[in-house]
Amino acid sequence: MYSNRGNLKYLRELWKIIAPFYLIVINVFIYIVMYISGADIDSFTNEKLLKWGVNYKLLTTNGEWWRLFTSIFIHKEFLHLAFNMYGLLIISILTHHYISRINYVLIYVISGVVSNVVCMSWQESSISFGSTSSILGLLGVMFTACLANAYPVQNFKNLIILSSLFLLSNIVISFEGNYLIANTGGFVTGCILGIFLTKQIRKETQFEQQFSVK
Repeated sequence: MYSNRGNLKYLRELWKIIAPFYLIVINVFIYIVMYISGADIDSFTNEKLLKWGVNYKLLTTNGEWWRLFTSIFIHKEFLHLAFNMYGLLIISILTHHYISRINYVLIYVISGVVSNVVCMSWQESSISFGSTSSILGLLGVMFTACLANAYPVQNFKNLIILSSLFLLSNIVISFEGNYLIANTGGFVTGCILGIFLTKQIRKETQFEQQFSVK
C-alpha cells in the first residue's frame, strides 16, 4: 500500500517539475539562437535586443504588444542568463511540489508582463528584459503562502537564503535605474497571485506531509 502511495507521490513531483525545466530550456535556447545569429556571447547590444523583442515603450505601445511577453525570455549577457537560470532552478526545486504546472507557467508569465508594464510607466525611454521579475513573482507567491501558514516555514527560510544569493548576483551584474522598480513589480504581482493559490499550496503541503516518511 505504501509503495503505491510512494509511487504516486513520485509521479506527481516528476510531472510538476517538468514545467520549470521547460522554462529554463526556452530561455537557454533563445540565448543560443541569438548568439548563433551573430552576436557576441558576452553581451548583446541594445540594437540586437530590440530586434529580438525586448520591451521598449515606444515600440510596445505602437502595436508591438508582444514585446511584453517575449522580453521575459531574453537576456543581455551570459552571466545574466546563468544567474537567472540558477535562481529559477533553485526556486523550482523548492516549490514544484506545491504549484501545478499550468499555474507555474502563468505566474512566470504574468509577473514578467506586469513588471514590464510597471517599467514602461516608470521610465519611458528604458528597455526591460530578462526573467528576474518572473522568478521573483514565483517567490512572491510562496511568500504569501508562508504568511498564510500554507507553505512550510523551514522550506521558505531555505528559499529566502538561496534567493538572496540570486538577487545579489543580479544586482551586481545588471543594476540599472529601473531595475528595482521592475523587479518589485514582479514580486508584488506574485504576492497578489499567491492569495488565489494559497488553497492549492496548502492542499499540496498536506498531501506531502501525509505521505512523508516519519
